[in-house]
Amino acid sequence: MEWGVAMRKGLRWFSLIAAVLLLVAGCGGSGSSPALGENPKISGKIQNWSGSSGQIVAANIGGTILGRGTVSASGKFSLTMYSIPSESLLPLSPENTATCTTEVSNPNVRWISADFLEGPGGELVLLVDNTVNPKKVGRLVYVNGDVTVKSYGDCQYATDLDLKAGWNWTVQINYEDSKELVSKYPSGLKWVSLE
Repeated sequence: MEWGVAMRKGLRWFSLIAAVLLLVAGCGGSGSSPALGENPKISGKIQNWSGSSGQIVAANIGGTILGRGTVSASGKFSLTMYSIPSESLLPLSPENTATCTTEVSNPNVRWISADFLEGPGGELVLLVDNTVNPKKVGRLVYVNGDVTVKSYGDCQYATDLDLKAGWNWTVQINYEDSKELVSKYPSGLKWVSLE
């Protein structure tokens, strides 16, 4: 008899915990919009941060600074992304080959991506799923107009983007012999220092 009472209490607790988890899962996280607008504030905590406090910037591979903020000695950071003038943006160059076709809804839209953060001592920070050979990498992409980019066929870079004017989250998924780029809120990814 005591076993049955204990079992019912356990099931009630399990049901309560499951209900709370479902409620939390439905609020934000992966359901968040990838579109962020013109000057979003980005904040987080950098894993394995050993840098100092000071200025942190968002930049692209070419070294263009696209946002600026501060980082604490514990790795907590906050930065504001800039509005980017059209003359600083790049044309979209879709992959079109014998086996791959990419459609761009508005060929006049231009873009730029923030590929990493850089700390006060030159520390590089990426948004990834793990530190060893990451499969998923989060990136911020700025476009000067609404655009969709979708690829069809056997593409080296499978693309399915629905970008709104301003900054947008994207996630690059790395496979053994190809990559996929999608408009997606980067849930489950973490900011990691490479230095």
